[in-house]
Amino acid sequence: MDARTLRGRSAEAFALLGKPCVGARYLGKGDAHRLEEGARCVLCGRPASNAHHHPPKGMGGGSFRLSTPKGEFALRPPLLAVCGCGNASGCHRLLHSGRAGVRWEWDAEEFERMWLDGSLIEGREPNSPGLFAFGKYVIEAPWGRKEARG
Repeated sequence: MDARTLRGRSAEAFALLGKPCVGARYLGKGDAHRLEEGARCVLCGRPASNAHHHPPKGMGGGSFRLSTPKGEFALRPPLLAVCGCGNASGCHRLLHSGRAGVRWEWDAEEFERMWLDGSLIEGREPNSPGLFAFGKYVIEAPWGRKEARG
């Protein structure tokens, strides 16, 4: 991936754009979103009280238009259900402070190639839970590592 494609984002931030939301969803084309009923924190499992944009919007997680041979797609950062008030407490604070991390891992290199050329997203909505058929989140927290598939 070249710098022109990344447009100032880190490769790690870019890799998360368009990936599935967990416990929250966008309401239309803008930033408005809501938690799913009964959502649990992706880090600790407590009841969720907030949705975290990952990567945070100020860290390269804003909307992005990806041009591929298959077309152009609008990608947004996934929303992850977390506990905490705003980004000042709970697991939401752990993510913003860097004490916890989330990354996307494809089940096969082929899926990553298909994502980048647009063939995997074709016919699917970005941030769709259907993408869990091809990969998962790896979550690192102070108390350990876990995987999440929605």
